[in-house]
Amino acid sequence: MKTLYFLPQEQALFDALPDEVKGDFEVKTTEMTYEDTPEKRVARLRLLHFENSGIKDMQAKAINATSEEELQEIATSFDFKQLSQHDLTEIFYAMGPNVMTSLITKQLPEVKTTDDLDGVTALCTFRNFLFGPQ
Repeated sequence: MKTLYFLPQEQALFDALPDEVKGDFEVKTTEMTYEDTPEKRVARLRLLHFENSGIKDMQAKAINATSEEELQEIATSFDFKQLSQHDLTEIFYAMGPNVMTSLITKQLPEVKTTDDLDGVTALCTFRNFLFGPQ
């Protein structure tokens, strides 16, 4: 059984989905205690090391992003399915919890099938692992 770690506002969006879409996920409510800043995000972006050289362009754009909204646009324009687990972890770490939360709250209302929850599951899992309560 897969576990989804939701913030309270995400839990409400998930609860609004039809039962047949929710599948058999275990849902846990969590808190975000990590305080992110633009400086921390840029530092994380500069430390990245990718296996896929095609990500370098996205990294350069992300370093120059002036807002979390701009970083979210960069992230949503990229096909994450082609990446290794290593590169996904690096990208999610660089995004930080605020951008990941924005992506989750954007994707949840668009979920139509249990397969659509795969991206949300990955974001929730990585966010909890990287930035969740220790």
